[in-house]
Amino acid sequence: MIRFAYLNIIFLLAVLSACSSTPTDDTSPVTTIPPVKHSEEPNNDMLLAKSPLSLADVVNFAIERNPSLKASEARWNAAKTKSVQANTLEDPILSVNRMKEMGDNKTGLMISQKIPWSGRLDLQGKVAEQEARIAEQEFVTQRFTLIARTKSAYYDLFWVNQVIRINQEIKEIISNTEKITELQYATGHASGRSAVADKGSQQDILKARIEFARIDNEISIWERVKETAAVNLNRYLNRSASAFLGTPTELTIKPLKLSLDQLTQLALEHNPELKTAGLEIDKNKKLTELAHKQSYPDFTISAEYDRFSNLSNGLSNKNGWAGGIGINIPLWREKYQAAVREAEAQTRASEHNQQSARNDTSFAIKDIHIRTLNAWKVVELYQNNLIPQAEQLLAASQASYQTGKMNFLNVLDSSRMLLALKLGLYQAQVDYKKALAELESVCASVIEE
Repeated sequence: MIRFAYLNIIFLLAVLSACSSTPTDDTSPVTTIPPVKHSEEPNNDMLLAKSPLSLADVVNFAIERNPSLKASEARWNAAKTKSVQANTLEDPILSVNRMKEMGDNKTGLMISQKIPWSGRLDLQGKVAEQEARIAEQEFVTQRFTLIARTKSAYYDLFWVNQVIRINQEIKEIISNTEKITELQYATGHASGRSAVADKGSQQDILKARIEFARIDNEISIWERVKETAAVNLNRYLNRSASAFLGTPTELTIKPLKLSLDQLTQLALEHNPELKTAGLEIDKNKKLTELAHKQSYPDFTISAEYDRFSNLSNGLSNKNGWAGGIGINIPLWREKYQAAVREAEAQTRASEHNQQSARNDTSFAIKDIHIRTLNAWKVVELYQNNLIPQAEQLLAASQASYQTGKMNFLNVLDSSRMLLALKLGLYQAQVDYKKALAELESVCASVIEE
């Protein structure tokens, strides 16, 4: 029994030695970004029903509630557990056997442990760590994509609200003009003004009412578009399609401070798809090294204790022990060589994917940067030039109409022009903000405070 105890100690020491991993130079942690912090009351929708509706509140709510992002985070957390699994020995095998032959009895107890070639477990753990880092970057990609799409949906809702508001403003202008026309008609009729003048006033009143009805119809159409925009935004917030949303706040438009070169450098450093491509290369290199080690034999160590009783030769009962070591024979070399070639080919493929991702990222930054600059120029043109002039023209048309120096059609045309220009301004603002959101998604960085 004492000898068997010593053998067990030796067996355990061998197992512990095999479990120890070779030190690695890569000491960076698996996570490079903090996990999403969920609010204490993620189900409180009251914040989204307030007006004005804050973009920051909407984005934070989406991060807390979006199921696709939660699924991506769960996959990342699951991948982080694989390193321990891959870097651990297989379970030892304990077996008991009993033999009886010609009156002799033997009871045997054996324990065995398979130990892979030195360094293989460590490589398997490193591959699992790389897979966890890849899952992390997929989560980062999902997170910034969600933010960009949520912002885009928010801007669409903002745009529809502005269209409705501006139509209501123009409707009020037409209504005020109609009241002036009715007053002029009543005053002229009482003072005995000519029939031709009265007929002109009646026509102006009719035109105003037709335009009034047309704008009412436009508002009705845009109200339905608003419902669709709200449903789209609620989709990213994981809310009911009919859940109420407040009115988005006015957009703050600031010029882009970063140059094209700065944006490109930012994207090349932080873009999660590029990082994923780099991690894939590292993982496949480790898989290549692991494939080489697969052709090395595995060891199996064992310890056995036997107890004999009722011996037929009349001798007293005896106990025995035995220790052993075995290896598998990697005989079919072609199989292991094929695995090495596969891993090397995967490494080359990941290197090409990395270059392709770099090219796509550079192009995306250039394309979005051009759209951002163009939208900003349009915003400046509308704000500083076109809209002020259109407002002056409408005011002058209204004043001239009241004095009889201009007909109603001029006032109507001026109103329509101002409507179109204001809609153009808000469309340019939305295009600009959407382009900034795309830049943040590609650069995986906050560009606009």
